[in-house]
Amino acid sequence: MENKTTSIIQQELELARATASLGGTLTVDFVAGFAASLLVSPAVAIIDKAIITNASGKETFNQGIKNMTTLLVTRPHQFLRQPYFFPVFCIFGGTYAVANSVETICVHSDIRPTLPKFLTSSAVNIALNGWKDSLFTRWYGTVTPKPLPKLTLGLFAIRDSLTVATAFLAPPLISPYLQQAGLSKHTADVTAQIGAPCAVQFFSTNIHLYALNLYNHPEFTFKEHSALISKTYWKSTIGRVIRTLPGFGIGGVANKHFRIELNHLIHPHHTLH
Repeated sequence: MENKTTSIIQQELELARATASLGGTLTVDFVAGFAASLLVSPAVAIIDKAIITNASGKETFNQGIKNMTTLLVTRPHQFLRQPYFFPVFCIFGGTYAVANSVETICVHSDIRPTLPKFLTSSAVNIALNGWKDSLFTRWYGTVTPKPLPKLTLGLFAIRDSLTVATAFLAPPLISPYLQQAGLSKHTADVTAQIGAPCAVQFFSTNIHLYALNLYNHPEFTFKEHSALISKTYWKSTIGRVIRTLPGFGIGGVANKHFRIELNHLIHPHHTLH
């Protein structure tokens, strides 16, 4: 299904290249990316804020999830105005839009899009995540707002690099082994695509929590940091695994679907085979 969907998108881009301006196609790419982001950002924003407030001790993870989910369900217009929503919306919208537009430009220029798409979307994702994390850490930390330590920013970048790498690079390497174990190609591809970035969270959550602790508790020894990480590790890890599912599962599928449907709207006289 993944390969079929990718093939359809490539056909749509070829049609756009032949019949429409590059600007029109790029507009579709950005609209599709931010529309997909609107679907997944509320859930991710809730989890991100709950993880940080739980790590800082302001409120438990479960209480944070309950409070924000109640707000989303009962007063969605107020939820969308909360400061923690907009940065997350920008992360996914920006990442999807850049990945889409780079693919379009590469197809228009007869360039294989795989590497440029990975490098640019990774750079945008890491930069926007760093911006979001700096805001969240200052807003929901337990100390007076201050500049983030360089080590904290560096650890955030490593954390995001691991997620992006396992989402873009690892699945094609893992899928053949799963097929050898008896899974069909489709099942192996989907399992690798969703499983790899989720699995790495069991390692990268340690990096994430240590980075937060360096900001909230700079006076701690390494032993004290380790004890605090152990206390919040499992809830934070589960939260980050759940957080990964919308962005690299639902959001990715929605982004591709919106691109195909919007391209159908601007090329209604074409039929794909």
